[in-house]
Amino acid sequence: TFRDRARTAIRRVCREALAALDDGCDELAVRFLAERQPPVLGPHESAGLLDPARPADRAEVLPNSLVRLARAGAARLVLQDGAAVLYHCHDNVRGGGDPLSPMEFEVDDAPALEQILNTVPPDWIRVGDLVHGDVEEKVGVARALYEEGIVVVKQV
Repeated sequence: TFRDRARTAIRRVCREALAALDDGCDELAVRFLAERQPPVLGPHESAGLLDPARPADRAEVLPNSLVRLARAGAARLVLQDGAAVLYHCHDNVRGGGDPLSPMEFEVDDAPALEQILNTVPPDWIRVGDLVHGDVEEKVGVARALYEEGIVVVKQV
């Protein structure tokens, strides 16, 4: 019937419009992160971050470790070309200059990455509770973000 064909056509147009909207939002967010100054973290935010000047203070990322994003809004996860790409502004140079250096992950890492990106102060998430297949992969994702300075680690 006409009503069924119209309903099907409207749904298809809506799906295409939402996909274009999602891609546009990702593009704007990545552009914003590229132009943004790197975050200046206060003492309570930087406690638990990797400090390259003091490698002896390096925290070990274990399944029982707690992690959270160091600064809300400083990273964006985008699915593109069959990979989960994490853009962040922690490596940006003050005054502009170098383009973003995104981190690439497997697509199956995306749910764990999304959980970490949604865990902001004052909340924490246990590495072992991340949505992922196996403990080593959970620890690997959290360790990669820690070494990049995107997450704070706290031992329990």
